[in-house]
Amino acid sequence: MGKPCHARATAVPIESTGADRPTVPLRGDTVYSPRMKTRAMLTLEDCKRMSAAAEAEARKNNWNVCVAILDDGGHLLHLIRMDGATPANSRIAIEKGRTAAETRRSTAMWEERIKSGRTAMLKMPGVTPVQGGLPIVIDGECIGAVGVSGVQSHEDEQIAKAGISVLGQ
Repeated sequence: MGKPCHARATAVPIESTGADRPTVPLRGDTVYSPRMKTRAMLTLEDCKRMSAAAEAEARKNNWNVCVAILDDGGHLLHLIRMDGATPANSRIAIEKGRTAAETRRSTAMWEERIKSGRTAMLKMPGVTPVQGGLPIVIDGECIGAVGVSGVQSHEDEQIAKAGISVLGQ
C-alpha cells in the first residue's frame, strides 16, 4: 500500500466583484463569506463546566444521575454517569437531551402537551416526552441541550438548569 494522502484545501479568491459574486477575503487557508451566518458552538471546556455544575447540584442533593450534553443536532458531546446511576439512566438522559436539542423545546413542554390530552404527540418521531431535557439557547439560537436522568423528572430538570447556568458566568 502507498503512503496516506494528506490533501489540503486551498481557497481561491473570486475575481468578480459584482453584487452576485462578492469578493471573499482570505485569511490563511480559511474562506470567509459575507453571506454565511456565524453562531456560538459548545466547546469541550463548556461541556466540562456544565457537567461539573450539574454534578455539583446532584451531589448537593445526594442524587445519583447521568448528565448528557449534546450539540444542536442531537449528537452526544459529553456524558457522565455518577456512581449509583443505572445504565438505563444514560440512555434516557441522552434521549431527553436529543429531544430538547432537535425540537428546540424542553421535554417538559412535550410531557405537558401529552398530559393535556394530545396523545398523538406520542407518535412524534424521536421525542422523549419526559421532563429533564433543556435546550441551550445563546443569542436566540439553540446550540445544544442537556438531558438528565436518575431522580424525579422535576429534579432532573433542576440539575440540567444548574449545568446550563454556568454558560452565563
